[in-house]
Amino acid sequence: MARVDMDFEVDGEKQLSRFFEATGSDLKDFSNIFKAWGKDFRERQHSVFRSEGAFEGRQRWQELSPAYKDWKDIYYPGANILERTRRLWDSLVSEGDPDHVYSVSKNEFKIGTSVPYAIFHQRGQGVPQGRLFN
Repeated sequence: MARVDMDFEVDGEKQLSRFFEATGSDLKDFSNIFKAWGKDFRERQHSVFRSEGAFEGRQRWQELSPAYKDWKDIYYPGANILERTRRLWDSLVSEGDPDHVYSVSKNEFKIGTSVPYAIFHQRGQGVPQGRLFN
């Protein structure tokens, strides 16, 4: 038997770790599995954004402050939470987006975003005051 370890990390924090056992000859090329995971990831991100975080039993994202909500309603009417310019959204749901991180090989899979402010939202911090991003 061979053992295959899979770790899922966000910002260096392990989110999930699993191992699988099977015959060694059957575990040489995971690229088709990884491609399916990529499609699933993009579909799930779409659902996360559409539900503003309330997806698969999770809580909805924190409401905008009243002042920011008023400003956003004027300058970005109809834009949901985390969708002011849709840059983050596009980077997570669109494989062809320039900020979409996606690579697949026989034994490695990476997917995510290169949008610089995404990490602040992942950590639940929001973008620090004085940091402007598009």
